[in-house]
Amino acid sequence: MASRKRKRAIEKDVNVREEKRLREWKDKFGPEDYQAYTPMASWEIILKNPSANWDWEYLSATKELKVVVKYPHFPWRWDLISAKAIPEFVSKHPDLPWDWYVMSQVIDLESFRKFDLPWNWDGLSMNVYFVTADIVREFNHQPWDWRELSKREEIVTLSMLRDFGDKPWRWFSVTQ
Repeated sequence: MASRKRKRAIEKDVNVREEKRLREWKDKFGPEDYQAYTPMASWEIILKNPSANWDWEYLSATKELKVVVKYPHFPWRWDLISAKAIPEFVSKHPDLPWDWYVMSQVIDLESFRKFDLPWNWDGLSMNVYFVTADIVREFNHQPWDWRELSKREEIVTLSMLRDFGDKPWRWFSVTQ
């Protein structure tokens, strides 16, 4: 019991010190300089000052996904959030404005096969983690970006060119 009281007292003291630091920052620099203060601000301070000029790019890259889901109306950078998103999590929150192009570039094969999500085939064409000639063959009915695939030596093989010669390859890249 005493340890809980001590923990609450410490948390209150930390919040008081942080709010004092923020007030000093405002007095010294003004609210337009919140972006520089962002890395030092706790989430509690940000929530108390939601209209401040926070560095949302920094916050989008560093905050946990559960925070983003709780406050989806904030001006998040969804491309940065999508780059670090876990498909299990995304499948539970499909209504959020995920950047499928970015997410498709970084997804792994196991997640791609396991989750039926609206993958972006242009993004998948740039995925170097699992997209191989075999994957392209397996999903040849999908709208791959053949110009992007043309840049990938491991995909541009004689057999791929023979089997998919009618696709819009970027011949300049293929012949390099």
